[in-house]
Amino acid sequence: MSRELTTVWMVLPVLERGGAERVVAELVPRLPARGFEPTVVCLENESAPLGRELSEAGVRVIGLNKSRRNSVGCARKLAEMIRAEQPPLVNAHLFHANFAARLAKMLIVRKDPGFALKVVTTIHVQERRFRPWQFFFDHLTSSWGDLEIGVSPSVVRFQHERSAIPMKFFRTIENGIDLRRFKEPSPKERLELRRKLGLDPKRLLVLAVGRLDPQKNHKLLLEAWRRAAPKSADLWIAGDGPLKASLQKRCLPNARLLGYRQDVPDLMAACDLFVQPSAWEGQPLTVLEAMASGCCVAASEIDSHKDIFLESKAGVLVRAGDPDHWARALKELIDDAPRRATLGAAAAEEARDHFGADRMADDYARAFEDILTGRKPL
Repeated sequence: MSRELTTVWMVLPVLERGGAERVVAELVPRLPARGFEPTVVCLENESAPLGRELSEAGVRVIGLNKSRRNSVGCARKLAEMIRAEQPPLVNAHLFHANFAARLAKMLIVRKDPGFALKVVTTIHVQERRFRPWQFFFDHLTSSWGDLEIGVSPSVVRFQHERSAIPMKFFRTIENGIDLRRFKEPSPKERLELRRKLGLDPKRLLVLAVGRLDPQKNHKLLLEAWRRAAPKSADLWIAGDGPLKASLQKRCLPNARLLGYRQDVPDLMAACDLFVQPSAWEGQPLTVLEAMASGCCVAASEIDSHKDIFLESKAGVLVRAGDPDHWARALKELIDDAPRRATLGAAAAEEARDHFGADRMADDYARAFEDILTGRKPL
């Protein structure tokens, strides 16, 4: 006899293809097998790219058609919808959705103290920009939430310290990726991909993937590339964003901005070295995807990257914000094929063992069950 599924609303500010949105997109199809029927709720427009993709896959997607910055308006509309449909559980992601979901619960419970609703919020980044109000409102509304998830141990520590919310309120659930899409290629597959991408077989490919904005620190990467002056390698940066024009001016002949790409799995499987120079992160999916693809990874020495690499030894940590150190690391790795191969193999094994989307879905389902039943986590 099949078990009846428990409804969970997954709430996001927008449905673009950012990191948090992609995490939800990996969770949604996996939750029914674990006892939960998801509905995706967007504070803004449900017809954004990821919203259309989820709808076409048969997922119910609802848009509030509000500005995500209109927190009170979003909360009122969300509360109205929750009262009408009575989902027992809401899992919100990112600050604006987290805030709106807790405010919605407050509005509902103050009118109807007996209304049964659990709210789980998820923090995806160590917010290093000047956003003190985010930590203030996280603390202020924490009594209307039931659990806060952080996507890495360092995210949990950071949010606990900045918000002054007790540690017992948090749980770490590390991100996961689709290991069927990102996998280590055979030598033959890799050669075919490189031919398909038009790569010179005599040249190495160094790859970065990420939005072109200050957080990702591509300006530092291009400066380090200039200082390293590699003659036998090319740097490709996949992604789009507000810094595209200024970064383009810094590109050397052997450095290219690719723009937005849909063939990132192919790029990762074909590259020789993946680089992530970010100034801050939560737990970057691109790093996990590169690892699963068998890439040697060089990443900035920030807390979220330390969570991944300090114990596993599956990547190289480079001093954040130091172009000279990055230049030396790039040159050493470009010149050392055996080391790249060893690190790439270790990275692929680490990704398979710890960073699959199925494991992430198991962890979220377990957290949902614990909250709904009042069971304490193991």
